[in-house]
Amino acid sequence: MQYYQRYSIYRNSDFDGMAVRKNIEAQLGNPMVKGWALEDGKGECHGAMLVMVGSGYGAFYTIAMDTFYAVGPKAKGRGIMLLNQCVRWAKEKPEIKRVVFNLSAGTPDQSRTEKLYKRIGMSCVGSSWSMEV
Repeated sequence: MQYYQRYSIYRNSDFDGMAVRKNIEAQLGNPMVKGWALEDGKGECHGAMLVMVGSGYGAFYTIAMDTFYAVGPKAKGRGIMLLNQCVRWAKEKPEIKRVVFNLSAGTPDQSRTEKLYKRIGMSCVGSSWSMEV
């Protein structure tokens, strides 16, 4: 299991669905945060993504930027669902002009993540991937 965040990566950590759920619930109290989870039929969390909405990188427009993205081994191959949910949601919000996902410098196989971001229509800008919505 790998936990990704904007600046670092934690490799070979056990995926703790309850800890992920608590993290999401705490952050969702912030009206500027939106999140999605991959759950099984028993309510167990196997992956999650959080984005924060605001102005970033000196932009004069509103963006949705990832703050947390994790997919456990039981949800392998389903991470794209989280990314697509985020993009669909952002397209429904007229105030959001761009979605930005970051790629950690410590990601061991960046090519897989890059292919995933390209598949959903994102373009690379430095270590970030973005898309107009």
